[in-house]
Amino acid sequence: MIFSDIHKYMSAKEKMIEKQKKNVFEVNPNLSTVGFYEAIRRLELLCEKKVPDNFKSALLYINKNRNEITHYEIDMDKDEFKLFIENLEAAYEMTISFFSEYEKEIILMLSEARFEVSLEIIDPDVEAMTHDSYMDYMEEMMS
Repeated sequence: MIFSDIHKYMSAKEKMIEKQKKNVFEVNPNLSTVGFYEAIRRLELLCEKKVPDNFKSALLYINKNRNEITHYEIDMDKDEFKLFIENLEAAYEMTISFFSEYEKEIILMLSEARFEVSLEIIDPDVEAMTHDSYMDYMEEMMS
């Protein structure tokens, strides 16, 4: 449901199974997915899952800002930033609520996830991050 051309996806899926590949992109790397707005539209019209208006508005607002951040430098004043964070927090909560109707284990899956906001600028401790990453790698290699 997320691919723009379902026929190309189905053909790639068939070839994936036939050739025993891991995913459809291995047989057709040019598959494209629908945009964010179209995905919500398909969820509502094709899957008949009602997305609450306040949830949809928060998601579209966040997506608009994500696009601005991705394609050029975004300039937000403190009030705009606060509104953006409020929408992120609301969307996070509404996402859990919405998907818990369809995926009963989502709360368990997200139990260790957290949403933190800080308005202060923090210089990352790159040395500690590198050390932690190396230790994680070594633990993974040992297991």
